[in-house]
Amino acid sequence: MKKQFLLLLLIVGFVQLQAQETTNTSLRKGLHIGAHFTPGYGTILTEAYDNLAMGFGMTTGLDMNFYFSNLFGIHTGVTYLNQPWRYKFDDINIHEEKDISANVGSIGIPVKFLLTTGKKTVGFHLEAGFAVYFPVSYSSDVDMGLLETSTAMFASELAAGINLKASDNINFNILAFSHTAFPVFSNIDKSYGMLSGLKLGFMYHLK
Repeated sequence: MKKQFLLLLLIVGFVQLQAQETTNTSLRKGLHIGAHFTPGYGTILTEAYDNLAMGFGMTTGLDMNFYFSNLFGIHTGVTYLNQPWRYKFDDINIHEEKDISANVGSIGIPVKFLLTTGKKTVGFHLEAGFAVYFPVSYSSDVDMGLLETSTAMFASELAAGINLKASDNINFNILAFSHTAFPVFSNIDKSYGMLSGLKLGFMYHLK
């Protein structure tokens, strides 16, 4: 009985989305270009380093969305990721622990599924998919020459929130963002980069 009820809800929801699409006056279908900035907090989880803490990180980049309809589309672009890493380092020379800050900079290419609703001003916006990041820089408070950044990192990414329609061509997105990438370091087992934040996006519809 529960399965039948859930199936009925899914069918009703799909019918409502289709009805909304046919009556949607926003004409979202087509190519959109824009940019985003995502301030957030994260760290790199590893088995080799303990006492991890969260640090400030961010993503920023150029975006391209292509909508097959007024609801569904795909997202890609070029993104720069600044992944923070905060941990305690045992300095054997002075016999005490130091709070260490480090950062890994990467360039990524995302491929995500898009769902955007809303006939007029405000609607729901969802981005879900994966990205491939290529580390280009690494900095740390101490010399960690033994660490080797990976050639490529594979990431799952999810963003959900609201879409604000400013005009027929201009949209703004305010989204909760979650990013998980692996492996960050090729010579450390199970090194996962995690970043959560607020994604602020701007899109222009090329009609």
